Amino acid sequence: MSHLRILHVISSMSPEAGGPPAVCAGMTGDLAARGHQLTIATVDDQGGRLIPVRSGVQIQLFPLQGSARFSKSPALDSWLRTNVSKFDIVHLHSIWQFPTFAAARACWRARKPYVSVLHGMLDVYSLKNRSYRAKQLYWHWREKSVQSRSAGVQFLNAAEIRRAVSWVRPLHKFILPNGLLLSELNNLPSRGLFRGAHPEFQNRPIILFLSRLHPKKGLDRFIPAWPEVVRQVPDALLVIAGAGDDEYTRQIDSLIAQHNVQSSVIRVGQLDSTHKWQALVDADLFVLPSHQEGFSMAITEALGAGCTPVVTEDCNYDELAQSDSGIIIPGGDMRAFAQSIVDLLGDAPRSQRLAANGRKLVAENYTWEKIGENLEQIYRFILAGNRLPADGSPIWRDPTPA
Repeated sequence: MSHLRILHVISSMSPEAGGPPAVCAGMTGDLAARGHQLTIATVDDQGGRLIPVRSGVQIQLFPLQGSARFSKSPALDSWLRTNVSKFDIVHLHSIWQFPTFAAARACWRARKPYVSVLHGMLDVYSLKNRSYRAKQLYWHWREKSVQSRSAGVQFLNAAEIRRAVSWVRPLHKFILPNGLLLSELNNLPSRGLFRGAHPEFQNRPIILFLSRLHPKKGLDRFIPAWPEVVRQVPDALLVIAGAGDDEYTRQIDSLIAQHNVQSSVIRVGQLDSTHKWQALVDADLFVLPSHQEGFSMAITEALGAGCTPVVTEDCNYDELAQSDSGIIIPGGDMRAFAQSIVDLLGDAPRSQRLAANGRKLVAENYTWEKIGENLEQIYRFILAGNRLPADGSPIWRDPTPA
């Protein structure tokens, strides 16, 4: 079967841009490993600091003009106009950004198919809390034409479709999650390294919050419920790993003091990749009380490390219930959230069963190797002239995968 020439376009590949660059690196890396020709076109908004990509993936980097918020780059626009015709298919990352529109426009002119991934940006919660009216107007002015003329819009799971604004209903869709490297899952650190670096933890049960400190992550609604956990499990320890802006960080510190839980809550700051995996391996439970998530890489990493997650239903991770690999708390009920932590800490057999199911779920569905195989099938389905459905059902799936 012939190899494909694939272009991914993204506004930034900088580590500071969060999840989308990591997703782009993961997608392109496995496709390149499968023998395809992969190019990433992006804007240089951080002086050349880029997420590493795997061998075989080329990065075309273009200068930014003006604010990084819109990522405008006339040089990128010119390159796209000249070079899009050389590719078989184009994959656009995120919306509301100049590179997305410029790439779509180049595809229209060259009559090249493209797909796009929203990265959770059309979730009702996200829009209601961030310039809903302005984005609604922008959608109808420009973004609607980009997405409606796409061969397929990528959603990360069925929950993301269910929780998205009504604007997405008529779009052609496919469901494909984010993933982890199989090499990471096969080479997890030994237990005890994270505890060893923090003797103050002693042998206390660790409940780990590992995410950026941001209001949508819900830590401020969870801390007031934490004293109930400590009342029933006095040696329980909440470890908060992550960083955020100064104002929100001060709010979290104030809540910790207000509820008099300084002895049972420890902030350890941002963890790099190595220390992140050490923390997940050593933690007894993982918690994420978010108001909204697209497809949480933090939950996926916790599952892969065998750390059972307790999360809100707003995390959009229905797969936890479907695979019996974690606890989902409906309605943002923090009392129930706290009680679930207590119950799991007191039920080792159940926690172990959930952890084993979580590792299996990730190994079978959420590695970049599996996702790359599926993405190639989707590309070939589109290039064969087929149309994707509006409900995201996997009609693209080849019963005899390569």
